[in-house]
Amino acid sequence: MSEIFCSVLHLSAPGAQNGENNNLMSIYPMYTRKITHWFARRSFQNRIFLLILFTSTIVMLAMSWYLTDITEERLHYQVGQRALIQAMQISAMPELVEAVQKRDLARIKALIDPMRSFSDATYITVGDASGQRLYHVNPDEIGKSMEGGDSDEALINAKSYVSVRKGSLGSSLRGKSPIQDATGKVIGIVSVGYTIEQLENWLSLQISSLLIPMAIMLLLLLFCARRFSLHIKKQMLNMEPQQLSQLLIQQSVLFESVFEGLIAIDSDYKITAINQTARRLLNLSQPEPTLIGKRISSVISQEVFFYDAPQTNKKDEIVTFNQIKVIASRMAVILNNEPEGWVITFAAKTISTHLACSLARYNNMPITCAPYSMSIAI
Repeated sequence: MSEIFCSVLHLSAPGAQNGENNNLMSIYPMYTRKITHWFARRSFQNRIFLLILFTSTIVMLAMSWYLTDITEERLHYQVGQRALIQAMQISAMPELVEAVQKRDLARIKALIDPMRSFSDATYITVGDASGQRLYHVNPDEIGKSMEGGDSDEALINAKSYVSVRKGSLGSSLRGKSPIQDATGKVIGIVSVGYTIEQLENWLSLQISSLLIPMAIMLLLLLFCARRFSLHIKKQMLNMEPQQLSQLLIQQSVLFESVFEGLIAIDSDYKITAINQTARRLLNLSQPEPTLIGKRISSVISQEVFFYDAPQTNKKDEIVTFNQIKVIASRMAVILNNEPEGWVITFAAKTISTHLACSLARYNNMPITCAPYSMSIAI
C-alpha cells in the first residue's frame, strides 16, 4: 500500500509531470517526421489523391458537425415552442381552471388523459399554486412537489416560458404556463415536457437521413479525386515531379548547347523557347524572357514557313529569316492527333555549305563545292 502511495506522489510531483510533458512533446515530432517521410515516398499521383482525400474528409466532418449543431439547435427551438403552445392551450381551458380551483383530481385526470394520448410530449403535469402535483403520468408522484425549481416564474410572475431542467423523469425540455382564474390570480401551473433522450432519438433520425447523401457525396469526391490525380499524371507524361524537373533541366542545357538555332512555338504561334544561337543568327538583341510569349511573326519576318501546312513537317528548306538566308526545318508537336506547337531548327546558309564541303573532303568524295555554293545562293 505504501508503494502505491509513493508512486502516486511521484506521478503527482511537478518534476514527474514535466517529464511526462517532455516525453509527449518529443513523441509528436517523431510521428510527424514518420508521416511526412511516408507521404514523401508515395508517388505524385497517390500524394495528390491522398491530399484531396484528406481535405475532403475534413470538409465532410466539418459539414457533419455544422449540420448536427444546426439541426439540434433548430429541433430544440421547435420542440420548445411546441411544448409552450400546448402548455398555454391546456392552461387556458375553462374546465381545467374550474377543476384546479376545486382540486378535483378525477376531473383533471379525465381532461388531461385524452390530451396526453394525442400529444407527442413525454409528459403533461398539472400543479396547484404551491407547485404540488395534481396530475402526473406516474400516479405515485401526485401530491409531491414539482421538481426542477423552474416553476417560480409561472407561479409568481404569471409568465409562460421554456426551460430545461431535470425532474422525476430525467432531464427534459419543458413548456410552462400558469393557470389563472377569472380575476387573473395564479391558481396552478401546467408543464408539458419532452425528455432529452426523446429529443436525441429524434435528432438521430434526422441525422441518419443525411448519412446516405453524405456517403454518396464522399464516394463522388473520392472518384473525382482519383480521376483528377490520373489527369495530372497524364498531363505530366506519367513522370514524377523530380523526373520532370530533371528532364526540363536537360532540355534547357541541350537547347543551349546545340549548333543550330532553335525556336519552339505553341499552337497560337507564340514563342515558348528560343536559344542563344537563334538570337545571335537573327541579330536579336532582346533577352529570352522578353521574347517569350510574343507571336513569331512579330519577331521573324517569314510567315509562310511557319503557317503553311501546320500538320506537315518541313526539312532543310532554304528560307529568309529577317533578311538572312538560312536552311530551316520544322517539326510539329503532335498531341491527340492535333498539332500543339512546332520546333523550328535553322542554321545560316554559309555555315551549312561549309559543313557540307568539309564532310565531303573528309570522306574523299570527288565533288566540288563551288557549284554547290552557287546552287544554294540562287
